[in-house]
Amino acid sequence: MKYILLCSIFVSFYKENKIENWFPIHYNNYIYRDINGCEYRDHFVLENGKTFLLHEIKCTATVERQEFIYTKNKIYQKREGEKLLYFKEPYNNQSYKRDKDTFIYIESMNSNIETPTGKYENLVKVRTIEHNFKDTTYHYIKPGIGIIAWTTKTKLLNYLYKIE
Repeated sequence: MKYILLCSIFVSFYKENKIENWFPIHYNNYIYRDINGCEYRDHFVLENGKTFLLHEIKCTATVERQEFIYTKNKIYQKREGEKLLYFKEPYNNQSYKRDKDTFIYIESMNSNIETPTGKYENLVKVRTIEHNFKDTTYHYIKPGIGIIAWTTKTKLLNYLYKIE
């Protein structure tokens, strides 16, 4: 009986830490809002075996196209011919360098945040430090959903409004 319980705990932990559970590829629209009410739509598309994220900024009518490469436990972003580490399986107190100016630190595996759409619990809190420690943002990520919110130390910047 103890063996079965241990196996099921291990299997559920293993399933939860697969990279596609942290940043799932859903083919519906993720709609985010910023603190000024501007809407952003993120939509994954698959073209010729490649995964692209279309990031549409409604208030400026801009569409950015970003290519992502999913491996077993990492996500890379292709930018200007380079393959940059975007995110990898989160473990508490883990840190890594994304590129020459960006450091990622997993600050918590059990954070909470309240946004205008509600309270979210059991989130991974990721701190991103850029440009020689001048810019710091926090991402709150929910397994099975993806990014819930971005903040500074004191202010909510963007939050998940709805999924269509």
